[in-house]
Amino acid sequence: MSLLVTNNGSQQHNIVVRETGAETPMLNAGENATLALGTLDVGTYELYCSVAGHAESGMIAPLAITNTPAPTGEADSNSSARASPGAAGT
Repeated sequence: MSLLVTNNGSQQHNIVVRETGAETPMLNAGENATLALGTLDVGTYELYCSVAGHAESGMIAPLAITNTPAPTGEADSNSSARASPGAAGT
C-alpha cells in the first residue's frame, strides 16, 4: 500500500505516519513522492508534516484503513491513495 504525495503549497513539506515513522522526503512546491506504507492493520493513523510548527498549525490528517472493499470503479488494494501536504494553502 502506498500514498502518492504532492506538495501543493509554496513551502517545503513532507508527510510522516506518526504510528510507523514512515515518511516522505522534504518536498518543494510542486514536487511529489510515493510514501510506502507497507501492510497496515485496520485502524486510524495520523499523518502530519514534520516541518517545525506545521503540525501544530493544523497540518495533520487521519488515514483510515478499513477492510471494506472499494466500490466498483474505485481504487482497489493495489492502488495508491493521494495526500497533499500543502493543501492547507501554505
